[in-house]
Amino acid sequence: MGTPAVEVSLPDVPMPISGSTRYRAATYSRRSRSTSIRARQAAPAGATIAVSVGLPSPYAATESFLIYSIGTWSTHQVVMAEVPAVAATTLAFTTPYDAAHFNTVSGRALEKITADDIFLALRYVGSDLTGVFEAVPFTQTGTTW
Repeated sequence: MGTPAVEVSLPDVPMPISGSTRYRAATYSRRSRSTSIRARQAAPAGATIAVSVGLPSPYAATESFLIYSIGTWSTHQVVMAEVPAVAATTLAFTTPYDAAHFNTVSGRALEKITADDIFLALRYVGSDLTGVFEAVPFTQTGTTW
């Protein structure tokens, strides 16, 4: 195995993976290369995002939703003004895509969403994940998407 080993830390949000967020990887050569590293672009100022998700069962007041973008590593906790009415079957709202409304799990500045990212709407009852919606990949091309 090559030395030194690579140590990777992952954030604890929304939950630690397997109780630990520190991982080690070793390669067979110091000359190993990765082709998955890419430059990210900052999210444009004034951007908004429109969310519209059909729910497989009516919304209950005990549920909550989290928008999660894997790749930009950003989250948006759906707030009371954005949740549907009780018994509704669609989650639909528009929110600014900025640091005031989206948190970055990585601690980096908010980044532009691209088709390489995975955009999820997560449905919870308490801390139990009860539903996942994965959006069709898209790339932000302006300030509204």
